[in-house]
Amino acid sequence: MLKNLIKYEFKATGRTLGLLYAALIIIACVSRLILGLNNFNDGMGGSAFPFVGIISALIVFLYAMFLCAVVVITFIVILLRFYKNLLQNEGYLMNMLPVKSWQHITAKLIAAVVWSFVSVLVVIVSVLILSTLAVDFSSITFSVLGDAWNNVKYGFSQMGVSGAYILFMTLVMVVASTVASVLQLYAAMSIGQTQNRYKVVCSFAAYIAISVVFQIISVILMSVSGSALMDSSVNILVGSMAAGSALNIGITVTALYCLVKCVILFFITNYFMKNKLNLE
Repeated sequence: MLKNLIKYEFKATGRTLGLLYAALIIIACVSRLILGLNNFNDGMGGSAFPFVGIISALIVFLYAMFLCAVVVITFIVILLRFYKNLLQNEGYLMNMLPVKSWQHITAKLIAAVVWSFVSVLVVIVSVLILSTLAVDFSSITFSVLGDAWNNVKYGFSQMGVSGAYILFMTLVMVVASTVASVLQLYAAMSIGQTQNRYKVVCSFAAYIAISVVFQIISVILMSVSGSALMDSSVNILVGSMAAGSALNIGITVTALYCLVKCVILFFITNYFMKNKLNLE
């Protein structure tokens, strides 16, 4: 059943986000073409295409607007998909399905996280399309990337750190922090919906309260592991192998904190969705 819920989520959200992302890529390609004509026009003394400068300015403005829209609309879709589908009128139907609350949360969480990364990927691709005007990417080959990675690994090995481990833990932090960000929204909404009135205001207040609590926890952790990271920076300058240990401690503590935060927020969301659901 969870598989069907996930498929349903991607179908429901893909209609909006898929079109939006496709539109951004198309606008980036058109912008690249128009800007290329503008460069050609400048080379011809501005006589080849008289109005291309104005069109270029308009297309760049449109691209910038769509770039912002991708970020904002992705956030809104993630937010409203959970709120409207589970905590408002649609929630009566969804919660009548033979599905546990954690499955509803998981399905929406997976879709939200995937779309978050897709939105970042689409933005990067669109920027790369435009940057071909100024950067020659033909010189960037797999061998060049391989040499760059070997240089990074060598630098970490000089500190006594595994480059693969640092990369893996960085990926864990990125994914876990994204999941935690989405779950914090879900947790706040699940707490706010317990009230009969001013649910949105209560959700916002819950979000702030959760943020403050985790901020305090992060400050405490930083006071413990931050000194290790500081030592890492100092030891790198003097070439000490202790820098590797300090860096390992810092990145491991941060990654574990993000994972624990995910577990706590998921538990809070599931508890209120399962035991305190109020659709009135």
